[in-house]
Amino acid sequence: MVLADVADRDGIDALFDELEARLPRLDIFAANAGTGRVTPFLDLSTQEWDDVVALNLTGTTYCCQRAARLMRNHPAPNMSIIVVSSIRALGARSGRLAYSATKAAVNQMVRVAALDLAPLGIRVNALSPGITDTPLTAANPDAFAEAVAGVPLGRAGLPEDIAEGALFLASPQARFVTGINLVVDGGESLNA
Repeated sequence: MVLADVADRDGIDALFDELEARLPRLDIFAANAGTGRVTPFLDLSTQEWDDVVALNLTGTTYCCQRAARLMRNHPAPNMSIIVVSSIRALGARSGRLAYSATKAAVNQMVRVAALDLAPLGIRVNALSPGITDTPLTAANPDAFAEAVAGVPLGRAGLPEDIAEGALFLASPQARFVTGINLVVDGGESLNA
């Protein structure tokens, strides 16, 4: 296992240098780091904004660049970059400016990267989960219950539901899919 702080460019460089030393090539890369809190618009500090942008947008973009460079240098038949976004990028929710703005920017980065990397045979797609039953969401049972109440399919997503979406995007079955945002949310974003 190799650990890195995705908000730190030097940490990302060390991570990818280690990956390049250990792996014969990189076929699939998933960018899944992210952070965000519920903070009212007028209370959002410059520090919180900078921290969220550094991890969710800048770090994610730089990781995808480094992954694409490895893929370009060691081509494979099925090269895929998957970026975990969020349905919060698709609609406005009170108190979620930094998180929503960075995830919307990530969606646009995915589209541009998909165009730029397609000639190299590298597919780039986003995956946008809705409310998902994880230890993090369980920490606030009232907010979790409220979010689940807005899901047309009547339940929160399970980690396996999100993983299945990622597996599809990584697989050869998605060999002609690039630049999309696969929403896996039980219909939650339909209410946004």
